Amino acid sequence: MDWQERIVTDPKILPGEPTVKGTPLSVAFILDRLADGESEADLLAGYPQLSTDDIRACLRYASERVAPQKVSPISDMIASDAIPHEAQTMLAKADERFRHYDYCAGSRLLWETVEWAVRDVAAKRGWPAGEERELEQVLEWLDAETDEKHTLAGGFILALTVRDNADSYWLHESDIGFFAELMPPFIAGIFVAAATTT
Repeated sequence: MDWQERIVTDPKILPGEPTVKGTPLSVAFILDRLADGESEADLLAGYPQLSTDDIRACLRYASERVAPQKVSPISDMIASDAIPHEAQTMLAKADERFRHYDYCAGSRLLWETVEWAVRDVAAKRGWPAGEERELEQVLEWLDAETDEKHTLAGGFILALTVRDNADSYWLHESDIGFFAELMPPFIAGIFVAAATTT
C-alpha cells in the first residue's frame, strides 16, 4: 500500500495536517476513531467518502512515522560509475520503497530498471528488445561477446524472480533482500559488458 497516493497536505483543508485525498478528514481523525474502538465498517458507514484503502493508507502513514527506518539492501550499491544516471534514479526510487517496507513496489521498480537497462543497450546496438525473450537474448549476446558463460543471462533469471515478487508478494523478506542486493551489480554489469564490447 503506497499511502502517498491517498494522503495529502492541502493548504486549503486543515493547513499543515495530512488528510485523506478528496476529503476534509485528517489522518489523525481517522486514527483517533480507530483508537476509540470504531471499526473499519463503522468509519465506512459514517463517512461514505472514505474507502478501505483510505483507512489502510492512514495506518501505513502512521506506521512509517513511528517505525525505525529500514535500511534497504540496495542503498549502498546505487552510486556506481557504471550505472547511468537514469538507472540510478530508478534504483533510488526502489531503495525508497524497500526502506518503507513496500517490497512489491520496490521489486516492481527493480524490474523496471532491469528492463530499462537492457532496452537501452539494445537500442544502442540496434537489437530487438520488445518481448521478454528478446530481453534475455540481448543478455545472451552480451555474454557471447565478452566470452562469459551465462553470467548476464543468469542474472536475468534472478531479475524475473524479482518481477514475479512485484505481482504477488511471495518471497520472504530476507529472500527479497538477497535478490535486491544482486540487482544493482547486475545492472552495472550490463552497462560494463556493453561498453567493453563496443
